[in-house]
Amino acid sequence: MQFDLLASAKLKIEGADGHIKNVDAQIRSFFDAAPCPIRSYIDVEDGYQWIKVELLRRLPGPIGLSPANSSKNG
Repeated sequence: MQFDLLASAKLKIEGADGHIKNVDAQIRSFFDAAPCPIRSYIDVEDGYQWIKVELLRRLPGPIGLSPANSSKNG
């Protein structure tokens, strides 16, 4: 029987991939609910286009926690 030296790393990568997919689904669900108006305007003085986003409700807690968890724990 041969021992896989990368077994632990592969498990961490699979776990991180699961976290990333979960965060992606949560973010899509959040923005599908149209939680914020988006406005854009052009600053006439410097010519830059600015986009302003104002959230009308809080981000769900797991959205903020999941990226940190996937990068730290996998």
